[in-house]
Amino acid sequence: MNMAKKRPFNPFGKGYDIKTAKKAGMKRKASGKNKGHLGSLEPKSGMVLKGMRHKSATQMKAVEELLDNQIKYNPNKGRYYSSPKKRRTK
Repeated sequence: MNMAKKRPFNPFGKGYDIKTAKKAGMKRKASGKNKGHLGSLEPKSGMVLKGMRHKSATQMKAVEELLDNQIKYNPNKGRYYSSPKKRRTK
């Protein structure tokens, strides 16, 4: 029996927050290029599920940039979130 304690998710690390993904009801992709993978963001809140040092975090950030979103750290929640960029009005 494995008695090792699981470490809590570190938003600055290399891991993935599988616990939050499962709680959100996320399912692995059934087919295509990302078959077997879960999404990078929790769908309702935009919470980033990958640590910023995850092997595909750079790719996720690039996709969010293309979607005109920004990834920002919320120090009150201790997590990164994706949200639409604020538009400046004239």
